[in-house]
Amino acid sequence: MTNNAIAESNRVGLLLIAIGGMVLSFDIPLIRLSGSDYWSVLFLRSLLISGAAVGYWAFRRYVQGHETRLVDGWKGLFVTLCYAVGVTSFLYSVFNTTAANTVFILAFNSVFAALLSWVLFGERPSRTTMTVIPVTIAGVCLIIGSGLETGNWTGDLAALNAAFFIALALVVSRGSRRDMRYAAALGSILPALVALPIVLAEGFQSQAPVWLVLNGGLVVPIALICLAAGPMFVPAPLVSLGYLLETVFTPVWVWLVFDERPAALAFAGGGVILAALCVQTMAELRSNPKPGLATAASGGRAGQHP
Repeated sequence: MTNNAIAESNRVGLLLIAIGGMVLSFDIPLIRLSGSDYWSVLFLRSLLISGAAVGYWAFRRYVQGHETRLVDGWKGLFVTLCYAVGVTSFLYSVFNTTAANTVFILAFNSVFAALLSWVLFGERPSRTTMTVIPVTIAGVCLIIGSGLETGNWTGDLAALNAAFFIALALVVSRGSRRDMRYAAALGSILPALVALPIVLAEGFQSQAPVWLVLNGGLVVPIALICLAAGPMFVPAPLVSLGYLLETVFTPVWVWLVFDERPAALAFAGGGVILAALCVQTMAELRSNPKPGLATAASGGRAGQHP
């Protein structure tokens, strides 16, 4: 690839991840604005996200003539199931801890991805990543410690569970070298089916469902598609910066709209994680300056959000 081609690819990729990261930062605020219960959000948000993904895939396949598979073999099915667990855990976390705790702990996905890449594919993490791992673990411990003080620890653990399964989905996706851009959205189908009988029995409970429709039908699908396409144009460490936008701005929006401030211990832990991930991203970017060369270990946050 020529230098001009790399530069053009980077411009496209940076635009995609910037749009994706900023749009995704409105996910949790929109869920909160809807005033919905957990099962109603799990059903409608998941149904709309998966429906949008299928609609976009059908348009590309039958109108534009692209041959991308909706689910690419058994690995694609496995990745989709991992995202299904991830989205269920993520939404449980949204309802049982602060928004800041949720997004800060999800950032730990990068560490899980590095370790899983090492275990599954023998991709030994770089020296920088090995240094970052204990630092980010310390940050997560601080956040969970704050959850024990405030009673939010179940939501914090759910966010950690989501981070693990999303990292597993990412590592398998990158290891397969296949286009898994629809997997994160399709992973919402199973949670919607699980929530359906409960919603039918208890009724759909939402004060302002229009926010859920906007979130599940437009905001999250656009963000996921942009961020999933990012690794096709730029090194994975750059894609991780897009997800850091979500991590930084989500607590800001929630603070401005709902006056929800993270506990001091959680804020400290989140700061530790963000600083460590920024150092890791910069180091990995220097060692992988061209698109398509970054490994799953270095791009742990690509495809992070359920």
